Amino acid sequence: MSHAVFLVPLSCKKDVNSFASKFVNDAKAKGPTVLSITENQSLSDFSALSEKEAKELYAQNQSSVITEKAISLFLKHRQEKGLNIIMGLNHVLGGLTDFDLNLSLAQDLSANILFLVDTEGLSSVDAEERINNAIVLGKNKLEGFLGVLPVQNAAVTIKEKDFFFQNTSDVLNKLDKEDNLGMRFKMFEQILIEKASAKKRHIVLPEGNDERTLRAADDLARRNVVKLTILGDETQIKSDVTRLALNIGDAQIINPKTSNKREQYAKSLFEMRKSKGMTEEEALKLMDDETYYGTMMLKENDADGLVSGACHSTADTVRPALQLIKTVPGCSVVSSIFFMCLPNRTVIYGDCAINPNPTPAQVAEIAIASAETAISFGMEPKVALLSYSTGNSGVGPDVDHVKEAVRIAKETRPDLCIDGPIQYDAAVDPQVGQKKMPGSKVAGNANVLIFPELNAGNIGYKVAQREAKAEAIGPMLQGLNKPMNDLSRGCFVQDIVNTVFLTAIQVRD
Repeated sequence: MSHAVFLVPLSCKKDVNSFASKFVNDAKAKGPTVLSITENQSLSDFSALSEKEAKELYAQNQSSVITEKAISLFLKHRQEKGLNIIMGLNHVLGGLTDFDLNLSLAQDLSANILFLVDTEGLSSVDAEERINNAIVLGKNKLEGFLGVLPVQNAAVTIKEKDFFFQNTSDVLNKLDKEDNLGMRFKMFEQILIEKASAKKRHIVLPEGNDERTLRAADDLARRNVVKLTILGDETQIKSDVTRLALNIGDAQIINPKTSNKREQYAKSLFEMRKSKGMTEEEALKLMDDETYYGTMMLKENDADGLVSGACHSTADTVRPALQLIKTVPGCSVVSSIFFMCLPNRTVIYGDCAINPNPTPAQVAEIAIASAETAISFGMEPKVALLSYSTGNSGVGPDVDHVKEAVRIAKETRPDLCIDGPIQYDAAVDPQVGQKKMPGSKVAGNANVLIFPELNAGNIGYKVAQREAKAEAIGPMLQGLNKPMNDLSRGCFVQDIVNTVFLTAIQVRD
């Protein structure tokens, strides 16, 4: 796997770009190199933005722009194997703002952090103190901390030898032994944006009466990633947009009750559902419902995807989808996953929104669909089917239920890395996993976690979201012919924005 190393100038009184340049040249044999923030013209081909521009943006409280530029450059140069080197801002005066921004960028990039320490003009005692203080700061406070590299040769004795390097080779040797850090939220979000931007899809938002929907439309209009249609009363929506000082750009507003396609959609709906007893009058009345109208837009190829649920139940969103869009051939169950952006990595939880009591065969199908979703987003799936026991340690119908699901999943897709039943701690903690399920490729390394039923899944994702401050992106529905995604009624504006990105990415050509 590729690694990123973020070079953070620490206690530097002078420009260190020349040192960074040497570091880059020494590391070239390892793979692609990227410098994201620098003033050195010789490195401009690798620069996302200049140090001056970065500082100006930061002063204007626009650090998110810096992050997006740096991540975008990193993703552009990322390869299956290799090394990406990111140079941080050189805070010549030792200001804390630059330092904090560097650490924030390093974390958003899921990068290993290497402190560059200036020891020029210091006595051996003072140099040792500066380096030791840097090691203590990094070791105790920062995930992914590699260690300290002096900008000049330093004749010092350091106790924490594992965190002190004399040259680039020492750093690279240690990096070879390090695990690649997981994908954090900002990087995953940028991947969503870039994937969604590849083709400007047409997404329908049926809940134009909800303020969060309009704020999400404002955000999406500024990004210009998708084409939007908002459903609802046009006069009221325009009034709300003005009152909230929003700009929804060229988003189309349609009132289903007065739409010139209302009767056409009603006729198509009647033809599809008349065998189920639906009358023409009932079909016409359903077209007044924004969710049904939006679903018919998908059915008639007038839109690519739909996002709803901010003020509707899951049933209100999924029912029209099942009736009109239906499932892909060979799929017996619609399921859902969340991308859970934890503090140090991104994992998939499923099913947390749709199926209350899935059969073993359905759990297996959910696991396989979730693994395929992981692959489509650039993840190498390691799928854990969760239970209250691990391996053969427990007995009872609930454990047998998961064992059977594991058997079916492995038999159906022997090419996927699937294991269980397994407890959550054994699935994600390498030490616990090795102890409870030795030899398993999934134990301790799982990134796709399948809950046995909806109670556990829904509670689990909301605990992680609310108590551990994980970013929950989704739910993303799996198995439908066209992408329709359901929101939680407690969703935030950013949840809607990210779900629109997911929906756009799901659209098949």
